[in-house]
Amino acid sequence: QPFIFFIFFKYNNIYYSTITIFIIYVIYMICYKKKNLYINIKIIMITSLKIALQNELFVKWKLTIIYTIIGLTIIIINYSQKQKNLLQKFIKLNNYVIMNHVWGYFFIIIGIINIYISYNYDTKTWIYFKIFFIPILTIIFILLQIAYIKYINKNLNIK
Repeated sequence: QPFIFFIFFKYNNIYYSTITIFIIYVIYMICYKKKNLYINIKIIMITSLKIALQNELFVKWKLTIIYTIIGLTIIIINYSQKQKNLLQKFIKLNNYVIMNHVWGYFFIIIGIINIYISYNYDTKTWIYFKIFFIPILTIIFILLQIAYIKYINKNLNIK
């Protein structure tokens, strides 16, 4: 989806890109009626708002709102969760809590950077940030987390 958005943005503008994504989700819903129906309906509703409002800031703020909600959810669940998580079998509890917090803050920081770029740079720069920088940064962050888990497991002799 992001690359289709990027291609249409490259040759048109942000609104044609949004309309294209809208059409793709409608076709997807028709072809796969019950799979992810709730998520697809939400995406279609949000995309419809983007098209109707024709406000670039609405498009740009969506990413910040979603990432902030994800980050806050991870942090809040960390405090309220009483069930054992799959990761806790492989990672000492304190390290697991630290990792959850780091992931939560990571998403919040991405949201903050997104808003900064939205207000201080042009739409083209924001699109490049959204399509290329965020996935690359996320992959690097995942690799750092894997290295951290290996380091913890090596020092605690967990296998």
